[in-house]
Amino acid sequence: MSMRTAVKGQDIPPATITLDAKGNERQINLDKLTVAALEGKTELKALVDWQQAISWRGELTLNGINTAKEIPDWPAKLNGVMKTKGSLYGGTWQMDVPELKLTGNVKQNSVNVNGTLKGNSYMQWTIPGLHLALGPNSADIKGELGVKELNLDAAIDAPGLDNALPGLGGMAKGIVKVRGTVEAPQLLADITARGLRWQELSVAQARIEGNIKSTDQIAGHLNVRVERISQPDVNINLVTLDAKGSEKQHQLQLRVQGEPVSGQLSLTGSFDREAARWKGTLSDTRFQTPVGPWSLTRAIALDYRNKEQKISIGPHCWLNPNAELCIPQTIDAGAAGRAVVNLNRFDLAMLKPFMPDTTQASGVFSGKADVSWDTTQEGLPQGKVTLSGRNVKVTQTVNDAPLPVAFETLNLSADLHNNRAELGWLIRLTNNGQFDGQVQVTDPQGRRNLGGNVNMRNLNLAMVNPVFSRGEKAAGMLNARLRLGGDVQSPQLFGQLQLSALDIDGNFMPFEMQPSQLTMNFSGTRSTLAGIVRTQQGQINLNGNADWSQIDNWRARVTAKGSRVRITVPPMVRLAGSPDVVLDAPPARCAVDGRGGVPGAR
Repeated sequence: MSMRTAVKGQDIPPATITLDAKGNERQINLDKLTVAALEGKTELKALVDWQQAISWRGELTLNGINTAKEIPDWPAKLNGVMKTKGSLYGGTWQMDVPELKLTGNVKQNSVNVNGTLKGNSYMQWTIPGLHLALGPNSADIKGELGVKELNLDAAIDAPGLDNALPGLGGMAKGIVKVRGTVEAPQLLADITARGLRWQELSVAQARIEGNIKSTDQIAGHLNVRVERISQPDVNINLVTLDAKGSEKQHQLQLRVQGEPVSGQLSLTGSFDREAARWKGTLSDTRFQTPVGPWSLTRAIALDYRNKEQKISIGPHCWLNPNAELCIPQTIDAGAAGRAVVNLNRFDLAMLKPFMPDTTQASGVFSGKADVSWDTTQEGLPQGKVTLSGRNVKVTQTVNDAPLPVAFETLNLSADLHNNRAELGWLIRLTNNGQFDGQVQVTDPQGRRNLGGNVNMRNLNLAMVNPVFSRGEKAAGMLNARLRLGGDVQSPQLFGQLQLSALDIDGNFMPFEMQPSQLTMNFSGTRSTLAGIVRTQQGQINLNGNADWSQIDNWRARVTAKGSRVRITVPPMVRLAGSPDVVLDAPPARCAVDGRGGVPGAR
């Protein structure tokens, strides 16, 4: 079989491909596959045989490859050869690379790769020598991971990583040694790095040193020290990790100094290999965060059972000057489990660093979450969350004036049981009305039927008066008794919403308003509106309707008719108007039609 073709395309350099091959039902002999591109040639010669196992023998050659024109930001000139042979049988493989050579340069850095190696699917490797160099930086690997003996050395000497890769910089030097036997391996490492950079991340200095052995049990030590870690919004002065001991008794200490988080923890434990069970204790733990310090009030008992894939977390509390979060009973977490979390205290002062200057909040919340799950069974987790506020007050600055909202009662709840989700709330405003209700979704993963009710009782619009100028005011009482129905795709609403004794007095009003009312009646996927806006002279009658039976094609219509309504815009305009206007609002557009009569004007 012979083939000659040329290819080109977007993001693909122009290339000429030549193929000469022959074969039969037992093997294929690739005499030569040549790809002429990037000012050079890539050639592959190979023989693949599948009479018994799949075996191959091949040679890949690079000759005069130059990427400067196609990739000007990453120019490279490369020559090289790789010879390989191997076989694949069942789920096992073996491979031998008797020759590997690559020379040239990448940007201003010379490239030199030279070595031989062979290995198999059992991770048994023999590496007489493998040398990799890029500019002044090099890595060498030599040794054997044998059937029994382990004797492998890897060394890195990289004094100039700057621009070796885009965004990379710094230096690194170290060794890694593998010793011992397959039954009792030993790993030794000592690596130092300085001035490391990767994109926007920088590390002034790092040191990793360890000696880990595995005989009848794993034992050893590992020390990690990293200084001055920096990236946008993160500055860590120091991180240290010290781990030492054996399976039967070990300990770990972590220390972090920096912004936005710093802290420390200590972990001790023991592992029973026969039972595949680890027990430990987390203690001496505290962290400094943007919302203040957090610390453990008692040590946490931990118990991990690998055979059951389950972990137990003992009772404990996290304490902050403005909060206290507790686990009152042991959490047994696995495929099935239950967790109870108590929020004993959460002062809204904790949120001050995250709130704009125009918003102030005070008060204390408490709550509880009780959640259980069983992933071996169908359905959602079960649980209930409650939250209760005490002396909660929110003040929002509007037009340079404070608008305070104080809550006499603020209770929120969420419940998920028996294939039904429910969200409930009870909000009583100080010296004002209340807003309460619950929304239920039955079969959240299937039909998602809606239920519940929404109530508003005697909500007085006078609460917004603080943002008005002197002499301006708002009054009115809002009441509603609404019921939900339908499902999430086609929601339904039943009941009535009423705004009575509505009176807004302000310089921005074009007429002197007298107590007015507005009523909306809901009947499933339709609603009607009726209202009267009374003025000192004349009134405006409002009527309307809406339909959302097709949720993507809803519509709304409002008409306004008035007779000799006195409109005043001092000092220029005073007139009597008789509007007759229709507002249509289907999705994506709004249309206003009608006429307005002016019986008299000055």
